[in-house]
Amino acid sequence: MFTHQPLDDARTQIRLIQIVPWQDGDDEEAISLKLVVRELKAEEDNDHVEGDGVECFDEQWFEEDESRALVFGAGPGTNARLETDSHVTTSSDDQSEPGEGPIYTALSYMWGPPEPSRIILLDGQPFSIRLNLWQCLRVLRKHASPEVCYWIDQLCIDQARLVERAEQVQRMDQIYFCADHVLVWLGDHDYVDTLLMLAGRSVSRVYASSLDSINNAEEVLRVKLPEGILLLSALQQSDHSLEDVLDFERLEGDELSLFKESFQLAVREELHDYGLHEDTFLEHFARMRQNPYWRRAWIIQESLLAYDLRILGPTHELPWPVFALFHEAVRSVDEDDERRNDRRRELYNGLFRILDIRAFNRGPCQRNGLPFSALTTSMPSAECADIRDRFYSILGLVPQERPFEVDYTISTRTLYFRVLDWLEPAESQLYVHAIAVLLHLDVTDIQEGISADEQRILELHRPSALPWTEAEE
Repeated sequence: MFTHQPLDDARTQIRLIQIVPWQDGDDEEAISLKLVVRELKAEEDNDHVEGDGVECFDEQWFEEDESRALVFGAGPGTNARLETDSHVTTSSDDQSEPGEGPIYTALSYMWGPPEPSRIILLDGQPFSIRLNLWQCLRVLRKHASPEVCYWIDQLCIDQARLVERAEQVQRMDQIYFCADHVLVWLGDHDYVDTLLMLAGRSVSRVYASSLDSINNAEEVLRVKLPEGILLLSALQQSDHSLEDVLDFERLEGDELSLFKESFQLAVREELHDYGLHEDTFLEHFARMRQNPYWRRAWIIQESLLAYDLRILGPTHELPWPVFALFHEAVRSVDEDDERRNDRRRELYNGLFRILDIRAFNRGPCQRNGLPFSALTTSMPSAECADIRDRFYSILGLVPQERPFEVDYTISTRTLYFRVLDWLEPAESQLYVHAIAVLLHLDVTDIQEGISADEQRILELHRPSALPWTEAEE
């Protein structure tokens, strides 16, 4: 069986995988991967390039008998394009200039249960992985290039070596922040693929409807950016990013209503053409929103820091801005007032939280840029195999005047006191209870066998006006 060779320095190096492409005659069940070691980009050089070009649309993309889906690349050196019979897209360029970090795609997914598992070949040696990852690798392999690199925690971190695991987790925020793309894998489900396909076709139908009147600006679909640029014109401007063009939060008043109505009409037209009943479609939509992936603890950091976030299905891939537009259009039709109240109650949970924060930030968040309070409110319901990850998974998003050391050898109780001691007293007093709930600790767990130093920390950081006693609980 395969064993990882230790990294020379797990604080500066990461492992990446390359997928051996599928060839005619290969066993469809067999997956072979290669590991490569790369130096992660230096901290001061990890900003992404802004203002990538958006390629002009061409009328040939809108032939009536073709299957249409938008496929955008928002990373450096990529362009927007519309493909027929679209498939999963990957970048074949893994070369980087001297002093720059590697070009790679990071995967965001659920590990799933230990069984069933599958055996793959990793550097020619058998290696056991869980079923959900194996299904994703099978999709990626269909269109893989030998040069394309991926970062996947289950494969790229030696999970048995706790010191390496802690050092890599310490840099998880940088790994996702520096990735050229981040792929969200919701699982090998037909409903996911159907929704991604319909979303891509619907948004392309909205754009296609304006091409008939391309020479008459008054008749072009009147959806404008705040700058007053027509949507179609914006797509033809090289100085407008994808987020600028597709971010519905930038639209106002009648413009927003018009776009939603246009999108909703396009969805219904696509459902009719595809032969899918609206009730079935809404069932698919509900299953997508209830997918257990959105309850993962790590999803918050991975998706908020991703520069180019994409939803990956068994045969289709969709950029996050298009997915967000699709979700908003369908949600506004599907939800009555009572369900909107439910939406407000879960505003900072799961999918809604990602949609709202990315929309508010007009794209990805900055590392260490979100207040601690905004991240602790929903984490007690987040799911993870190791309860300590409820804190470690948001560490890269909160301001850090002092670095916090990730350590998987300590207990959750010890972690609790370290978090309190790491926070400033004025701040920690607000969260002394929240952190305990986050780590599944009650008063008895914390008070039992308390040392003098721990008592000092607790006295310093708990609210003086609200003593924490067991009776309180």
